[in-house]
Amino acid sequence: MRKNKPFCFVITYSFLFISQILLSQTLDFQGQFSTSLLYSRNNYSYFHSNVRYVPQSVLSLERGTSVIDVLLSFNLNSSYGKNFQSENFQSDINMELYRFTARLSSDRYEARIGLQRINFGPGQLLRPLMWFERLDPRDPLQMTKGVYSALIKYYFRNDINIWIWSLFGNKTTKGWEIFKSNERKPEAGGRVEFPLSRGEFGISVHHRQVKVDESMKRQIPGVKNDFAENKLGLDLRLDFKFGFWSELCFINKDLPNTMFLSQKMYMAGIDYTFSIGNGLYTAGEYFYQSLGTKISENLYPVKLLACTINYPIDMINSLSVIFFRDSETRDWYRFLQWKITYDKFRFFIMGFINSGYLPVGNSAYQAFSGKGIEIMFLYNH
Repeated sequence: MRKNKPFCFVITYSFLFISQILLSQTLDFQGQFSTSLLYSRNNYSYFHSNVRYVPQSVLSLERGTSVIDVLLSFNLNSSYGKNFQSENFQSDINMELYRFTARLSSDRYEARIGLQRINFGPGQLLRPLMWFERLDPRDPLQMTKGVYSALIKYYFRNDINIWIWSLFGNKTTKGWEIFKSNERKPEAGGRVEFPLSRGEFGISVHHRQVKVDESMKRQIPGVKNDFAENKLGLDLRLDFKFGFWSELCFINKDLPNTMFLSQKMYMAGIDYTFSIGNGLYTAGEYFYQSLGTKISENLYPVKLLACTINYPIDMINSLSVIFFRDSETRDWYRFLQWKITYDKFRFFIMGFINSGYLPVGNSAYQAFSGKGIEIMFLYNH
């Protein structure tokens, strides 16, 4: 952990507090504390404990019909893990910037710049349009790293929405990316959402320059310089007595004739709430992914079925399960969660039985390997 991080933390929060006094505007402070214990067994036994605190401050300033606000949040995390096979253990204490966003908004537009989360699409479990974040649907905290970006949204009176964004200075992979972006070259994209009589339809595009390093040169012969990558996404949401949604993503890379040239992902989902007891919510999704030298080629296909079931026992207790099924390997991935809620407190007991990791090439799904149990306590203030 860098020595100047605590100093920056104190200075930043002091600045927000002083600004609130001087401007006589609204300063909202809240936070989330969580601690967890996990025990799992795959090829060996593994124990992991974690303590996390995520403070968040929002300074708001109203000017006529517009609102200016600044959001600042940190992720303070301490973890300890032990491998019982090798008797090795790992410990880590870390503090990092989680969100830092300035926003100008009104009833017709919104403009944000900074470290933020950009997400869209109707998918719940397996999301082809998870381009800029990595959110595991099994994670009770629902935390994901943000991206340094600028985003503008405009809302027309006929309910058509336009998004325009640009990303800059992001040094790690995000979403479904296999290769890193060139952080010195800005990424750009946009999205249009069209209202339908019973739902919504969206079109999204994104362009970036992929950074070529030595490891990539070894993986893809003939690649010497940075190359372009383009994404096209389509999504649909319809509401009847049941809900239906779909996401489709095409990725094309300006590469020589290799299997990484073209990639496509497709997902279709449906949900329904049965009138059983307090209401039994069920949802299912089918996911398909493949690579190829052209869009019509299907190499290394991944076919997954996913299902989630949630039942609120009463005002305090609820049960939920999530299943994944690999149609190619016939492997199962099972997750069970019991949630107890008392006002600002939440308590989770989770169990899982999995055949390793989900084979989707996205680190968002690389938790809960093997068999195990996790207990988590959460407090919001």
